[in-house]
Amino acid sequence: VRFYPQNPKRQFAVKIIRNAAVCLAVILTFSPAPTAAAEEEVNLYTDRQEVFLRPVLKEFTGQTGVEVNVLFIKSGLRERMRAEGASSPADVVLVVDVGALSDIVADELTRPAPPELAADLSRAVPAAYRDPNNHWFGVTRRARVLYVSAEHAAKVRDYPDIADPQWRGKVCVRSGRHPYNIGLVSHMIAVYGEAKTREWIDGFRQNLARRPQGNDRAQIKGVLTGECHIGVANSYYFFQTLKNAESDAARNELREKIIPVYPPNPNVNITGMALAARAPNLANAEKLMRFMIGETAQKLYANENKEFPARDDVEWPEDLAPYRAKLHNAGAPLQRLAELRAPASKMMEDADFDR
Repeated sequence: VRFYPQNPKRQFAVKIIRNAAVCLAVILTFSPAPTAAAEEEVNLYTDRQEVFLRPVLKEFTGQTGVEVNVLFIKSGLRERMRAEGASSPADVVLVVDVGALSDIVADELTRPAPPELAADLSRAVPAAYRDPNNHWFGVTRRARVLYVSAEHAAKVRDYPDIADPQWRGKVCVRSGRHPYNIGLVSHMIAVYGEAKTREWIDGFRQNLARRPQGNDRAQIKGVLTGECHIGVANSYYFFQTLKNAESDAARNELREKIIPVYPPNPNVNITGMALAARAPNLANAEKLMRFMIGETAQKLYANENKEFPARDDVEWPEDLAPYRAKLHNAGAPLQRLAELRAPASKMMEDADFDR
């Protein structure tokens, strides 16, 4: 099976498939047994958007000569791997939420990193951002941030504030079913307990300026245009919005009108990776996983994507450095967030948050 580039004119060996249904049919029908030719490629299954992967995978291929076949699955990655079973060509899995990653592990769709690989990854990734049984390892981390209009920034300090009645009709957020928001609810349960979290969800929903919609960038835009006073989004989206602004004037307007508020104990989550259970290209899978937590990749993630590195021992770019200390007071351990994912999802469903 060959995965074709999204744009054949792109001069790098990262291949994207977006139609999961078509890809499944192709793989199940035409996948040959691993051959010597497969020694110079590796198959990556991910729900991570291409824009965030491209710089890192391009560099990996340039350094190693190993082509990366990327299967992008926006939703249903776990179900896809279960359906493929022992015939899955996946080598490495990269997922944007520790809860989803833990579900994949629980389904025995991954295997622990071999001892030498586990030792190398564990030396680089702090214990707080990896599985104690060596099934998964954090690649990048992020905080769930409150983006507040400048005139109101002094009134907002922590997540409970967005349920305060003074913000009725003034809060913007994407779907409550999205993993980023389920992770936030998991954080609230861990810190405040289930009863208070239910109350918070109710107040949060009543304060919505509009029905939950769009991506995280849309919430920042909502604050910029005045549709809402508070937007909930991941930390890197503010920097991405600045980076993609059309002019210096637009960037200055964004900085002047919106203040990112990091709660004292923020909801910190990861994009994490795991070795697939079968991993037909094991040697190249190990190369890719080592590269992902290597200094080059960690700096690329920080400089190009504005994601916080998983590692503590690499230099952060100037614009990210001021936020580094804020991540060391995370409100709940990653494993606890993963355990609370199911009750968090049920709470959002019970509240009919997206109605």
